[in-house]
Amino acid sequence: MKRIVLSLGILVLFTLSSFSQTYWSKERISITRKELANALVNNKIQFNNEQQKEDFLNCVIAKLVNGFPKGIDNITKSDTEILKSYNVDCFKSTLDLSTQNNIKNATVTLDWSNMNTLAFKNQIYKQIKLTGKYSDSDAEKISNCVVKKAKIKYPGGIDFSKIELKDYHSDVLQFIKDCLK
Repeated sequence: MKRIVLSLGILVLFTLSSFSQTYWSKERISITRKELANALVNNKIQFNNEQQKEDFLNCVIAKLVNGFPKGIDNITKSDTEILKSYNVDCFKSTLDLSTQNNIKNATVTLDWSNMNTLAFKNQIYKQIKLTGKYSDSDAEKISNCVVKKAKIKYPGGIDFSKIELKDYHSDVLQFIKDCLK
């Protein structure tokens, strides 16, 4: 009887182990890769170099397979943060952005998609709130104003391979000053 229970236990354990290892089949990887590529398009994140796009996708897929061997169907909120870190890590490594001086290597254009606009606005809002001088509603108005000015200055989005980082920062500071008037 003990042998039967032990045998069943080993069989169940082996089956579960085999199942988790087969989650990332070639088909699943291909589907995930297409979804990632579509997310780049939908969020208007464009690599100006097809090889960098492929390198980025390969990097994210490798991190997903290694970090989530049982799949990503039931991820938690903390898993979402891990997924975000994978994207950031892969952007940095793919574009060789180990230092701010390497920003010119970023051949990525951030168009004004809803996601990119919201991320830009949220960053400005946080910076304004950090000063401690403005109410939530004032910070909201200022950040909306800065976004409008940035869209006018950079109508096609932000392409750091064409914009000097110091000039971009200078522009954003000027937008904020203008919006405070």
